[in-house]
Parts: sequence; structure tokens; C-alpha cells
Amino acid sequence: MSSLHALTVPKWGMSMEEGEVQAWRVAVGDVLAPGDEIVDIETSKIVNTAESTVAGKLVRIVGQPGQTLQVGMLLGVVASDDASEQDIDNFVAGFAATPVADSSEPVAAQTPATPTPAAQTAAATAGSAGAELAAGGDDSQVHASVVARRIARAHNINLNNVVATGRNGRVSKSDVEQAGGIRVLATAAAPTIALGSGGVARSTADDSHIASTPVARRIARQLNINLNDVTASGARGRVCKEDVERAAIALSGGVAYRELPLTGMRKTIAARLTESKQTIPHYRVSVDIEIDSLLQQRKFMAAELGLELSINDFVIKACASSLLRVPEVNVQYTGSSLRMFEQVDIAMAVAVEGGLITPVIRNVARKSLPAIAQEAGDLARRAQAGRLDIDEFQGGTFSISNLGMFGVDEFDAVINPPQAAILAVAAGRRKPVVRGDSMAAATVMRVTLCSDHRAIDGAVAARFLQVLKGFLENPASMLL
Repeated sequence: MSSLHALTVPKWGMSMEEGEVQAWRVAVGDVLAPGDEIVDIETSKIVNTAESTVAGKLVRIVGQPGQTLQVGMLLGVVASDDASEQDIDNFVAGFAATPVADSSEPVAAQTPATPTPAAQTAAATAGSAGAELAAGGDDSQVHASVVARRIARAHNINLNNVVATGRNGRVSKSDVEQAGGIRVLATAAAPTIALGSGGVARSTADDSHIASTPVARRIARQLNINLNDVTASGARGRVCKEDVERAAIALSGGVAYRELPLTGMRKTIAARLTESKQTIPHYRVSVDIEIDSLLQQRKFMAAELGLELSINDFVIKACASSLLRVPEVNVQYTGSSLRMFEQVDIAMAVAVEGGLITPVIRNVARKSLPAIAQEAGDLARRAQAGRLDIDEFQGGTFSISNLGMFGVDEFDAVINPPQAAILAVAAGRRKPVVRGDSMAAATVMRVTLCSDHRAIDGAVAARFLQVLKGFLENPASMLL
């Protein structure tokens, strides 16, 4: 009896519920050892690499790139000795994920699991396959594809009763469907593109000779599109799925568009910010800060000390110093209490491909400006490369979002729950300012504090901005 083991989606972090399979690092037939890196999985905001928990040969890849799987679901199957395709099919069909609290391997349940997508695909039939198709001897030695065997088993069809037309005399999926009179449901809905008359001339010529992908031909048939009306852009001049969809829009008189699937990061951003706007009573307080002294201090430290500091580094340090002076802003609302933090952990928003992430600098108030600059730069670089550990972007007691480098004059930021405040930092601009009875030119930067009114009152927010303004307009004061 062969020994089969499940590779499952691990749980990284308490809040992880699912992950999207990105790319396999191993292939069927590879020999694995515990700890070998096997597959990249995108969680809420980063890509992690799952490791093998068992030793043996990878005999089946179940989780395909692009699929989103819940924690504990089956990724692949490893055999510690020889295993037949039938054994593997039975293992996959009978596998049921069990809840896991960490990245340990769940075991296969003894009770049958929910039918696999392939079994569900073949679930709608014209009726029972019939006793004559079920009769016969052992069919385990019949040369058949994995999908064909699975469908036959789901419909009680003995493969000895099926005429094989597949490659090398193998029973194919269509052979089983034809033998059993099975009506297969589409695994994905056809594009919902309405086709109007629009006065566009439509070809009626035979399009069977047009080179196209099977998916493109099926969609064209569903949408009643003649492939002679489609401009091919696929490999080797073939009509591809996207070509048919573009043609469908053009023939309906609509405007072309692309529909992009949501990444795990984008789903998480959408969920968290929707929750924030719906549940947190935001309000905003803004102040203009003159930063000429800060710019001079920055220039001096670069020339005399060789320190390359950004304006954002000064802002992070000033926020930390201000939160020590006004600790009522360094809080979280829990529903039954206010949680006031003694340590300042600042999350900084970093734009990455497909979204943003907020790496956290811990205990900022106790760090020097050069140390903050070095850590902020390292976190930002690794965030953009997708190499942050989970604990490096979770938590934080206060957030900063800086769009000054894009020339933004002013903006509002959305609070990052469960935090109670976020500072939006705009660009510094040369502007006329009034000093006494005269006018002068100054570099002015507008900052906006977005606060949770359940936790932070307006007077507290205003006091925080006063203190912050003092530190940034007199940067030497926060270096003491």
C-alpha cells in the first residue's frame, strides 16, 4: 500500500484565511525533503514561499497558479513510495482540509470531502449512466486520462465499456462524456457582453478554417461571433480569447476595456479601507508648516556628516517626538476602552506594484534620526521587492502617508484600523507668508491629521499638530 501525504496551504499569521498560488518551484516527479521550498503563495500583502513538510516524490500538483485557496486546502500530493494514478485520484477525492493554527500539515479526513471542481464540472447529467455501462470487471488497468477516470467514477461508468479515441489509445474526457451521455457544465461563465445590431456588417462565411484557441472558438460560438470578424493577435497568428472579447465589444458598439482580476493585496486593501470608512468616524485637521530650517539642517547633515536624509525621515522622527508629548493620539479604540501605548511604532505607507503596504518602524522615539533613515530605507526597499516578513508590516500605533514626492498640495488619508490616526504629508511649496507687517517667501508644507473621533477629540488633534509644527520648524529641538 502506497503512503501518500498532503501538501496544504499553510497559515502564516493569525489573520490569514486564504492565499493565491503564484508559481511552483518544483515539478511533478521531483524528490522533496522537509524544508524544501515548493510554491510561492500571495497572502494579504506579500508573497511567501511554502515549504514541504514531508519527504518523498511530488506526484500531483493540485493548486494551480492563479487559484485562491483557503488555509488547509490541498496544494499537492507527495508519495513516499510508488503510487498508482488511481491511488492518487482516490487520495485527492477523499481529502478534506482541517483547520490549522500554524503551518503544520493537516491530515486527510476519513470521510469523503466535497466533490472536487472536476467532479462538480461533470455533475449535471442526462441521468444515470445505466447498468450496462457500470457492468464489467476491474478497469484500473484501462489506459485513461486522470480527468476521464474521475468523471467515470463520479457517474459509475466502467472504463472497459468506453471506446477510447484519445492519444495513444487512451480514454479521454470526451470519450466518457459521450459514452454516458453526460452534459458538462461550463467551469466559468462566458463573458457577459451584450451584442446589439449597431448596424455593423456581420460575416456569414465558414470560419472553421480560422486558426484559434479552443477557448476563443467556444466563446465565439456562445456569443454568436464569426471568427472571420475577429482580428487575431495570438501566438502564431491564432485568434485568442481576448481577440473574441474585443470583437464582441466592437460589434456591440461598446467601448473596449480590460477586466483585471483582483490580487490578494488589492482584496485586502479594499476590505480594510471599506471597513475603515464605514465604521470609523473620520475627521481632519490641517496645518501649514514652514520647512526652510529643516531643509537647511538636512543640507548641513549631508555636507558635514555625510548623512543622506529625506524629508520623510524628519517627519517620522517629529511624529514620534510629538506622540511622546501628546500620548492621547498614540491610542486605539477597542469598543470598550481606549488602549494608550507607551511605545511609538510608526507605520509608513509604501507604494508597491499593485497596491501599498505599511512597514512598521518599532520604538521610533528611542531611535536617532540616522537610525530611522537607515531602517526606513531598508524597509521600503524590501517592501517594493516583496521581501518583508509578516511581523514587519503588522501592528503599528500611528501611520504616515507621504505623497509630497508627487507634488500633491493637500490630501486626506484613510485611517489604517485598528489605529486611530494617520498623518497625510503633502509637498513643500515656495509661497508668500505674512511675518509681522511684511511679506516673505517660505517653503510651506501642508500636513493633515485624520483621526478617529471615538478616540481623539478635535482639541487633542490640534494640540498634536501644534507640537509637530514646532518640531519640524525647529528641527534641532527633536535631535536633543
